[in-house]
Amino acid sequence: MQNAECKMQNEDSGGRGVDRARVAAHLRCLSAFCILHFALLVSACSRPVPASEANYLIVAQRTSPNSLDPRLASDEATARIGQLVFSALLSIGDDLRPRPQLAERLDNPDPLHYVAHLRHDVKFHDGHELTSRDVVYTYALFLDPAYVSPYKGAFTALRAVRAVDDYTVEFELKAPFGAFPMQLVPIPIVPDGQSTEMKTKPIGTGPYKFVRYAVDDQLVLAAFADYFEGAPANRGLILKVIPDDTMRGLELRKKTIDVTVNDMSPDIVHGLEERGDVIVERAPGVDFSYIGVNMQDPILRDRRVRYAIGYAINREAIIKYLRRDLARPAFGLVPPSGWAFEPNVFTFTHDPARAMALLDEAGYPDPDGPNGPLPRISLTLKI
Repeated sequence: MQNAECKMQNEDSGGRGVDRARVAAHLRCLSAFCILHFALLVSACSRPVPASEANYLIVAQRTSPNSLDPRLASDEATARIGQLVFSALLSIGDDLRPRPQLAERLDNPDPLHYVAHLRHDVKFHDGHELTSRDVVYTYALFLDPAYVSPYKGAFTALRAVRAVDDYTVEFELKAPFGAFPMQLVPIPIVPDGQSTEMKTKPIGTGPYKFVRYAVDDQLVLAAFADYFEGAPANRGLILKVIPDDTMRGLELRKKTIDVTVNDMSPDIVHGLEERGDVIVERAPGVDFSYIGVNMQDPILRDRRVRYAIGYAINREAIIKYLRRDLARPAFGLVPPSGWAFEPNVFTFTHDPARAMALLDEAGYPDPDGPNGPLPRISLTLKI
């Protein structure tokens, strides 16, 4: 099933206003929902808030980042912070097509070359201007055999990256690769020559700049006034780590946090919404839940058994009662909002009678009748 995603919405309260589109774009992740208060309060940290950080938006999240360097991001928290502090050459649009961000455009003059033309109005948080040197430095690391990053495998087709001038970068490929622009989307551009510093004091070109980080407690980001797409409408963010689902719900009720993005169970969201304590914003998401099948299993290698499982699952009941309508049926890996979505594909309906008939046909009859406790087959589900 396809989960829903959140978009942020807020009513301005004492200087803590939110630019809906911008903060939504940078805070949302591929998941289920977000919750905001009707009124946002000032005091909200696990320790006294400095005067300079009054009126910051308090955002709860489940976990601490594994790293502050987004090039090493293998977890949701690190990726989320990377979206707030950094920018990439390209971003992803609502239709899942790459679109310009730091690059004004990306040309493809021949199958082996891509040319990125950079914006001229971009500054890093330390004040220096973004140039092709920063871009070349960022991507050259992926060509270094000694460099380790979860994104490195995406650039096995890259032969070289070079600066044509201060605002033009050329990528040379080993072989034609039509999906290369998509590989540029998740890679944040870092300043030339800075690598180890990114792990403790990241410097990017994003809408928020790093202030400080208390491990397993909170990370503080200040609004960047010179952000090339316009300064955020709030003064900053405090990302507060609250691992427990129930505690995040209680913090929302007490109004000691302002917002949580995709970090609450459907049951808690339902309860908070029924009380009227919060605003819940919903939007279509792009992540999905699925059952992966071991095709080498002696039982599951039979297509009739796999189809029986498909017909036996009541997806509508799961969506209504377990996901509290914060999901929708999925029809493959690509969501309906994606440009490559194909609606005319086979889908399972909930049909228990057909499922039982298929199992009978496959040689797995019911051993003790429809009301008996014995199973037709036994399988192991790993989560």
